[in-house]
Amino acid sequence: GMATIVSNFDGPLYIVAAKTLYNPELIAKSYQFPLTNEYYSAHFPMFPILIKTFTPILGHPYSMLFVTVASSILALYFFNLHTRQYLDKNNALWLTFIFAIFPARWLIVRSVGSPEPFFIASILASTYFFGKQKYLLAGLWGLLAQTTKSPAILLFVAYALQIFISHIKNIKGLFNLKYLSLLLIPLGVVFVFTLYYVQTGDF
Repeated sequence: GMATIVSNFDGPLYIVAAKTLYNPELIAKSYQFPLTNEYYSAHFPMFPILIKTFTPILGHPYSMLFVTVASSILALYFFNLHTRQYLDKNNALWLTFIFAIFPARWLIVRSVGSPEPFFIASILASTYFFGKQKYLLAGLWGLLAQTTKSPAILLFVAYALQIFISHIKNIKGLFNLKYLSLLLIPLGVVFVFTLYYVQTGDF
């Protein structure tokens, strides 16, 4: 039933984060999970914030599932945009259908409370706009990815390497102001840790 779906993976822990925003006093008072406060901080805040956004309408469990499913659709959309750059419309649609069900883990995480669909959607959106040289949108989606899961910092590293390699013969091009918006990605880390400091006293 629905309880099984909601309780799979880290769903309940993200609901705790959504309800308390990592406040250790609220966590200790309201929940009996045998976990340290630091453990909740491993669950980055964007997914809990999205859950909290739709909670007034759907309640926490259904809000979490709504965000997961909506994010999955968003991921499929940006995946399709990527594939249409290299394939015709029909083949891109077919490949998107394959991506909707494989690999098996992806099929699972987009069916339970999980931040992975939004993380993947954000990564796909950011890389799509980076390829189109729309760096502000690439930076904004990268920021969303970074505040969802920590490995998104690798996206910034990849962009930095791509820009460095493309300007290796013209170093002055590295300092073009159009690339500044990509700094939103590492700033996402600062935002997350600042939130932790405000809520827990531990940066």
